Amino acid sequence: MNNYVILDMELQALRRFLQTTVDYFIQEEKEVVERFESGGYEGLDIEDYYNDLWHCEVNIQFSSELILYKVNALIENELQKAAFPIWAKDNSPQSTGNISRDIEFFLSGDQVSNLPRKRLIRRIEKSYEFKITDLSGAEYIDEIRSIVNDLKHRYGKKDYRKFKFDPAKLFEDHRIEDDQANRALEVARDFIGALWMATGTEPKLQLRNWEWDDDL
Repeated sequence: MNNYVILDMELQALRRFLQTTVDYFIQEEKEVVERFESGGYEGLDIEDYYNDLWHCEVNIQFSSELILYKVNALIENELQKAAFPIWAKDNSPQSTGNISRDIEFFLSGDQVSNLPRKRLIRRIEKSYEFKITDLSGAEYIDEIRSIVNDLKHRYGKKDYRKFKFDPAKLFEDHRIEDDQANRALEVARDFIGALWMATGTEPKLQLRNWEWDDDL
């Protein structure tokens, strides 16, 4: 059952994780700079200073990347939930009277998770008669998926095929910042709400004026 309260709790938890991590390493970065300016790195190689700065920056980037991974997984799960009734109806063994197949079906009811996203979307669009691309935030959600695929399959290198093999962008990396991760969380909430509405599964309790907790 879809629930805005649970969805918002999950998204807020992710944002708190991100903000706590970012705040910690920003403070650590300031301390590294202050230590350097006060002579704390005297007798050490200058690379030690730059390595400490890099450590702070890369941890902020890693935490931001993690948020994109979580958002992409959350969207994937919501698409699977929307497609599952369609998949179950198409694969229902009840009409055969085959008990063994009936048992096998219910024991493997999560097989909808094996469907590629394109097939999930086709099934949803055909059954509910709407286009995923018309949902709020759909374009950015697709961009998140593309970034996550680059992080997963190319260790963060951008897919150069999208740049028509431009040599200048052949080894270009994604640089994920915390503001991009925060935007992903906001867009995910809008997209999921729109998906629920389009599939007729929007909960009766609707929190329309949802905002981030600015006290974080």
